[in-house]
Amino acid sequence: MHFTVAAGQYVTFTPVAGTCSGAADIVETLYNQDGTVNEVLSASGQVWGLANAGFLYTSTSGFGTLVTNTPGYVIGDSLTYTATTGLATCAQLAAY
Repeated sequence: MHFTVAAGQYVTFTPVAGTCSGAADIVETLYNQDGTVNEVLSASGQVWGLANAGFLYTSTSGFGTLVTNTPGYVIGDSLTYTATTGLATCAQLAAY
């Protein structure tokens, strides 16, 4: 799956049920600048490898989204990301 975040848009990763405990079941959603939902990118998945550099979201449908805290990556770029943590808990996500 490929998606583009346009100027003013943003992506959120929130618990499917609104609240959670332990490891989180996460929905990935693309929002418009005015706060309206543009598209639900993934209805269910998990977050892995929370780090200063970013994290990896894996959907239950089989794709992943690498979220980096450094702008400027485009299709065709390469990156080596070594996760230093495993599956994120709700508490870790809330603190991130």
